[in-house]
Amino acid sequence: MVLFACTAPRAEQPQRPETSTAVATKQPVELVGNSSIASHKQKATYSLVIHRSDKRLEVLNSQGDRLYEAPIGIGQGGMKEKQDMADLVTPTGEMTVDLILYKKSAYNQIASQNVQRFAQNPQFRPLVIQPQGLVQLFQNMSRLDFDGNGSPDKAYGDGYIGLTSETTITGPKMSTFASTPYWFSIALHGTPNPKNIGQANSGGCVHLAPDTLKQLIEQKWVQLGTAVKIVD
Repeated sequence: MVLFACTAPRAEQPQRPETSTAVATKQPVELVGNSSIASHKQKATYSLVIHRSDKRLEVLNSQGDRLYEAPIGIGQGGMKEKQDMADLVTPTGEMTVDLILYKKSAYNQIASQNVQRFAQNPQFRPLVIQPQGLVQLFQNMSRLDFDGNGSPDKAYGDGYIGLTSETTITGPKMSTFASTPYWFSIALHGTPNPKNIGQANSGGCVHLAPDTLKQLIEQKWVQLGTAVKIVD
């Protein structure tokens, strides 16, 4: 079964993503005491390189030494330039992490730019303004039935690492599917189907095996601001 979790069906397809510049708010957003909210520009110790052609992920330290590598899955749209969120292509380019959702909620993080952007919307505000909201957001995403078979797809596995970029399409981000708020972007995330690893089966995101996702998040190789470069 192929899950298009990174791409909403055409009937629910959001409008073309806005630019990565945060939308100006009419008044400052008061952030509840929350260490999980931070700038996605913060300095990061590690970086990731995703190789589309051989479906492989590398973790590099600050000196550029490879610490870890693992097989991944990519978008079924092929080795093309990404044109929009419906083309099923995993984009190439330089990106940074701006959201982390995980089965262990202590690791959840959201960039302050995302909070400022979406907290003015009454439907999205509870999900981005405080830690418990991020827990609810991931629960929403895990319950979605993208394939319409009447049961939750659990399409994101154990976790979700959202990406943003100033030079390539990464999504509208906060959106809705069947009236349920969820995060809709290019991401590194889990998969309920182990056979997706090493294949081009995703809707544009990078599929990770459970152990790979655990290593990235629990070793803190990936945090807000971590650079992710996707190359051929």
